[in-house]
Amino acid sequence: MNTKTELLTLIKFVRAEKPALDHFTSTLEKTVKKTPDDEIDFHRMNDQSLPDILFILALTSEDVLSQYSRIFINLASHEIANIYRPNLAFSSIIHPH
Repeated sequence: MNTKTELLTLIKFVRAEKPALDHFTSTLEKTVKKTPDDEIDFHRMNDQSLPDILFILALTSEDVLSQYSRIFINLASHEIANIYRPNLAFSSIIHPH
């Protein structure tokens, strides 16, 4: 599975769409890179969406939790989901035809 690559691509896409989340997405990017592939793939195999996986990783990351409140993480994750779900451009980046 290429879930880690998809997550990193989503983070870069979000950073371009919402520069205000730059620091949060940078911290989240480090978390994704440090997380073992099999842990990330486990969430994907259990039908979690990419934004949901990022939310789970954020809530279980000491780096993220030490810098952001759970309320901020929830709101930022909601923004990521809003960018991801309706955006067909992102879908074509991840799955080119």
